[in-house]
Formats: sequence, structure tokens, C-alpha cells
Amino acid sequence: MSPGLVALSKFPGLRSLKLHGWGQVDYESESESESTSTVQALDILPRLELTEYVGAPELLPWFLAKPTLVRLVTHPCTSAYLASQLCGGSTSITSLYARLRDLDLGSLRSICTSLPGLLDLRIEVSSPMTIATNFFFALVQADTPVLPTELQRLAISWDFTGSESRNSESPSPPPNYQAMRGRYPALRKLWLDGEEFLFRFAGGNFEEVDYVSGGVELSRIRDRFSSFWEG
Repeated sequence: MSPGLVALSKFPGLRSLKLHGWGQVDYESESESESTSTVQALDILPRLELTEYVGAPELLPWFLAKPTLVRLVTHPCTSAYLASQLCGGSTSITSLYARLRDLDLGSLRSICTSLPGLLDLRIEVSSPMTIATNFFFALVQADTPVLPTELQRLAISWDFTGSESRNSESPSPPPNYQAMRGRYPALRKLWLDGEEFLFRFAGGNFEEVDYVSGGVELSRIRDRFSSFWEG
């Protein structure tokens, strides 16, 4: 049995598990080792009553079946990889905070399909290849809902730090967010930050800051994200 599983077995009342520095896990070359680890995990994990998991997406398949698990915070990975690790699905998880290296509509749809009970979804994207406004347009104009219809809070922030791609295309006008509220009637907080613009609302109060690249006002508003999200 792995040292990690031995350690977990000592704390059956564990509620919150946070793993840092797990690193990459390559199971493809050692299928027998993967099978053995899975059997050992299934022996230990049912004894845990986790409500929160913070750590590498590689371990998500071990924890998704926990009916007590309600919150996930995942370490950086691609959106497609996170979607693949969540494909087992969970109806108990209501909150996901994911840090991603890219984001596409198909992967986001897969993630939300796997977690139909999501009420809170927060995504931070570090990607020099995608213009944020294009993604937001696609999200609003998709033929069928991409997000869970009962979603209450949504925050997507793009970080283009160190990238010159943001200057290669002028930002388009923001899409019709009223249409998005019509599609997701439970949505009461929305924060869409495309680096060159930020759009937010809380309840029925809309506040908009558009095309303010590096401006003092935009930075000031970003600094208040935590109070906006938790308030």
C-alpha cells in the first residue's frame, strides 16, 4: 500500500484534504500498478467523510464517488484533462474552483455535465492563445446551455501575463449578458474578466467596465473580487 494511502487510513474523520506538490502521475506505463493502487484506494477512501478536496486532478477519480464531497479546488491543468478526470461524474459537488491552462467550450460543457449539481463555478485561465471575448460570445450564444441551469455564481478570469497576443486583436463589444441571465435564471453573481475588460453583476445590479487595459479603476475593481464573490 502506498505511503499516502497509509496516512489517509489514520484519519477516518478527515473532512478537508489539501495536497500540494503532488507532481505528475503517469499510470499508462504501469497499468498493473494503477490497478493495485485503485484497489487499495477503494479499501481506504470509503472510510473518509471528505467534504473538500484541494489538489492534483490526477486523484479526482478516487474521490468523485464520495457522497459527502461538495467542494473541489484543482491544481493547474488543461481543460480537456480536467474534463477527462471528472468523467465519472458526481451529483454531490456544488462548488468547483479550477485553474486551467486553456479553456474551450466543449471541455467546459463536459465538466458541467459531469457535475450537474454545481452552484458555484470559478475558473482562472492562463492562456496566450485565446481571445477572451470570443469565448464569452460562444458561451452566451451556444445553441444549448453549457452551464448547469441551477448555477448561482460564475467567475471566469483570463490572465494574459507575459503574452503579446492580447494586442493582436481589438476586443469586441461585450455580448448580450441579459440573454445569459435568461438562460440561467438562478445566476445571481457573474464575473467575466477578459484582461482588457471586466463585466460583473450581483443580483439585478449591473456594473460594467469595458476596454480599460491596465487602468487604475480596473485594477481597483479586480482587487475587490474576494469581497464581491463572498459578499
